[in-house]
Amino acid sequence: MAGQHEETTSEQFAQRLKVAAEINTKLAALMADGVAPDDKRVLDLLAGHHEWVTQYLKRDKSTYIALGKKYISDDRFEGVYKEYGPGLANYMGLGIIAYAEARLTDNLDDDVDPASFHNQ
Repeated sequence: MAGQHEETTSEQFAQRLKVAAEINTKLAALMADGVAPDDKRVLDLLAGHHEWVTQYLKRDKSTYIALGKKYISDDRFEGVYKEYGPGLANYMGLGIIAYAEARLTDNLDDDVDPASFHNQ
């Protein structure tokens, strides 16, 4: 659960990276096929991304939308995701926002500061 930072073993960390890479690879394939970022297939994959990132962030709609906007506006994200396909960070950002709008609410109880990732 987000907000409960426990120690992560190197094996757990490696597994988390593997999960992220699988999601990114599948999203890049959908992007390459011209699938819209708000398509159900993209949103279904982003459910896994949301679960992955909420190990560190609040689970609510506003926080995930803010993260999506960072994917679009912060070039550091493109630097991370370009290995999967140019433009993937923007595509994911649009998908994250669509996912949050369609499937999340702000009525989730969590104790992580939603602004904490903005200053990193």
